[in-house]
Amino acid sequence: MGKLTLEQIQRVIADPYTELQVPIGSPPEQIAAAFRAICLQATLNTHPNADHDPYAFQRQAVAYRFLYSIPLMDDHEYQPDEIFARLRPVDAYSGDESNERASPMLEISIGTMEMAQRKWELPYTNYVITVHYCLRKHVVRRRYNEFVVLHEMLEKRLPVLPTLPERHWKYRFTVGSDRAMELTKYLSRIIETLAHRGLYSMEIMAFLEIDYSKVRAEEEALAVDFLSRVGSSNVFYIIHDGWLNAWKKFVSLGKITSTNVNKEASKSQSDNQQERNSTNATEATKAAAEPHVEAAPAKSAAVLAAEAAKLRPGPPGKITNTHLINPQTNAPKDLLVAGKHYRCVNYLVWQYFVQVYGGGPRLLRKEPNIYTTNVYDMNTLAVLLQKLVRGYLGRLRAKRRRHYMLHQDPAMEKKLQALVRKMQMEEHMNRIRKFVKVKEFQIQHVAAVKVQRAFRAHVLRVEHKLLMNESAVPTVAENFQNIEEYYSLEEIGLIRDPRYRLAHFIVTMNKGVPIQKMRSRKKTPKWRLFKINPIGSQLMWSSKKRTRTVSFIECTSVTIESPLVFKNAFGRKKNTVYDYAVVLTYGENNQTHELVMVCESYCDCEALHFGLNALIQETKGRVSDGGSYVDGHGIIRKKVPHAKRLIREAKEIMDQQQGQANPAHIRMH
Repeated sequence: MGKLTLEQIQRVIADPYTELQVPIGSPPEQIAAAFRAICLQATLNTHPNADHDPYAFQRQAVAYRFLYSIPLMDDHEYQPDEIFARLRPVDAYSGDESNERASPMLEISIGTMEMAQRKWELPYTNYVITVHYCLRKHVVRRRYNEFVVLHEMLEKRLPVLPTLPERHWKYRFTVGSDRAMELTKYLSRIIETLAHRGLYSMEIMAFLEIDYSKVRAEEEALAVDFLSRVGSSNVFYIIHDGWLNAWKKFVSLGKITSTNVNKEASKSQSDNQQERNSTNATEATKAAAEPHVEAAPAKSAAVLAAEAAKLRPGPPGKITNTHLINPQTNAPKDLLVAGKHYRCVNYLVWQYFVQVYGGGPRLLRKEPNIYTTNVYDMNTLAVLLQKLVRGYLGRLRAKRRRHYMLHQDPAMEKKLQALVRKMQMEEHMNRIRKFVKVKEFQIQHVAAVKVQRAFRAHVLRVEHKLLMNESAVPTVAENFQNIEEYYSLEEIGLIRDPRYRLAHFIVTMNKGVPIQKMRSRKKTPKWRLFKINPIGSQLMWSSKKRTRTVSFIECTSVTIESPLVFKNAFGRKKNTVYDYAVVLTYGENNQTHELVMVCESYCDCEALHFGLNALIQETKGRVSDGGSYVDGHGIIRKKVPHAKRLIREAKEIMDQQQGQANPAHIRMH
């Protein structure tokens, strides 16, 4: 995997539904389900593009965030195993900390703020926090005073904390976006720091109203349901029925009481906050003198979570297949019944259980019967074979060593050991010296290449004045970007003056025009954005995968076809559907192709035909008297077909038009 560049992210955002392989306009639930399946396949190494395209998951993560309206993280590499609950609490109040695991997929953002005011009190700001946790998104509202209470609780749990944004009287009368950004950074830094250490804070979960136990149970149920449907193999994995029933009880009943935990914790924080706001200055001074009084909210949230963990069914723990095996013979116990003592799952479900819970041992059978012959998958067979070979080689080496020690003097043995260590060290140093030499050569080579490139750039800058006559047209960003209002093709077709018509056509094509196009008369027209390149030598249009181009120098003809003739798969004519179209004929790979651009009216068709014909004639006229010329240094240079002259004239006409007092004067020509 790797990080995507800005250009790659822009390409993903242009067509996010294709990256996730979901229909256009899919609901958020379908998008989340598709991304969950992608994460599971990538984590379990079953994704078809995992080896061929290392950036596939990064693109899919960006597409999911774009469709789910989640801000993209700067310089961040997304991991598919973030949907697994692998974070431990900072302070585990229950007996088994694995019962309180949480997912590292947690991000927050403050999008809006609300002004509120109670009776006989000053107005205050409610920060609307959007919380995205494990493919779920909800909204909570918090005041600045609640952030202060959270900060005080975290100070008693964590040794180091970021600085909380200071309180200021001006925020009581204005909605401060700066403070919202600082509060977002404050919470995000704490969450990322703890997640990097494999931890999470139960106080922050209660503050954000996240029921992590319920989410974990739901995610495990959805993951196993998906893997049991897509996984198929001819090998059955035996799993203890008691453990599987405990897991089913956890995912089905483990979310009953977990919902009340965060509600009661939030209520405790809210009640405590109201008490803090209603106290007078004397009580505030007393509270400051007794810091243990404000520790009640932190204790209540943690105690509530611990009590709820005792009441609800917890995770089953490690897989207990040892109950099915006789420890003395390492064979299955007698009188085991399928469906009562054990069950069978496929490879993907087993791998998921092992990665989440661990345990074992692994029991593989060709048939859904524990008493049939053992089978081994390729990974297990490779591990067992390596274990046997390494054991044999180790015993053989130890035997030779003992024979050697019997025939050697102990003092000489020590000298030989020192000599062997010295030889090994010398060999290691030789490898390091070789690596250093190769590195020095690489650095020198890179430096030489950079010096050569700098010298070539210097030579090109010196000759830049001589080449200005051949490249005197500014880029598209400088050509017509200052023009905000430009004509459509239908309006261009109404202009009578050819110069003004061509100038407006070039401006419009630089901006981009949506046109229905066909590359075959047997296909259905599709909307594409057509543009011309900065020097007017190519016609470009967008597609799902990449931008396609046609050089005007390769075009043989451009005609108006009315009505447009369609053909079926056998080459016969069909009933016409479109009245006007412009057909551009060009050659590519020694073959003649047609580019059919369907127009909505005759004016559109006339304007498109006029502009393309002018550009084709201009580009072909550039090389009509030869494809090369001799510059001022006597060097033979190749002529590049372009329409820079027409672009310069269009720029001059548009500048004159903007300088006139009445812009409608040009339209009346």
